[in-house]
Amino acid sequence: MKHYNPTISQNLNRIFNFKGESTEDVYPEILPVIPITGIINIIRSASLSSGATTNIYTTPTDKDFYIDALCVSLAKDVNATTTALTITATIDGVSVAILSIACTTLTLERSDKEIYFEKPIKIDRNTVIALSSGTNVATFRFSCNLYGHVEEVTKGS
Repeated sequence: MKHYNPTISQNLNRIFNFKGESTEDVYPEILPVIPITGIINIIRSASLSSGATTNIYTTPTDKDFYIDALCVSLAKDVNATTTALTITATIDGVSVAILSIACTTLTLERSDKEIYFEKPIKIDRNTVIALSSGTNVATFRFSCNLYGHVEEVTKGS
């Protein structure tokens, strides 16, 4: 039995070739490989189980940091009195809420959010990205995954 594993370009050519023709020469190499240099992926996680604040990530002092995506999850029991969950960061010298989730007091609740930024958000250098919650009583859990990257900054750019 012969196995055929087409390349990504060949598969895309099949998708976009509505005439049913041979695909290899319709759109040769539709997806060129572009090497990415100077970018380091950053993935950080943090969680809270009570009304508090914790640091997710401290941005570098000598590189620009960008948030590409956030994934957050919260779960609380019917007795929890948390009022809001917030992710804050400093942009242009001002502390701003990147994400805030309001909670219903004295209600069983579960929520998940994923946010992907088409244009990554640049965060000030040497600042903290923090996760915080309002007052809390009873069982409560909030977690966050932060996805971002740092860029080397060269003179003249």
